[in-house]
Amino acid sequence: MVIAELRERYPALDGWLMQVQGLLDPRRVLLAAEDEALNMACWSQDDWALSNLVLPPDLCRLGQPFNREVCFA
Repeated sequence: MVIAELRERYPALDGWLMQVQGLLDPRRVLLAAEDEALNMACWSQDDWALSNLVLPPDLCRLGQPFNREVCFA
């Protein structure tokens, strides 16, 4: 309960705790870009959890972004 109260009082602490948890409990993640969506598969305990995000039109073609500079910004 103490950690939950600290997260509410200090939002920056919540981000830091998520980063620490990511280092201590790494997960396998697979990303695949398509023209219409970004697909993600994340290993969760005994199975893959799938999710996708619809991309704006004309953002990428054949899985490659039109504006490569955006990827490295």
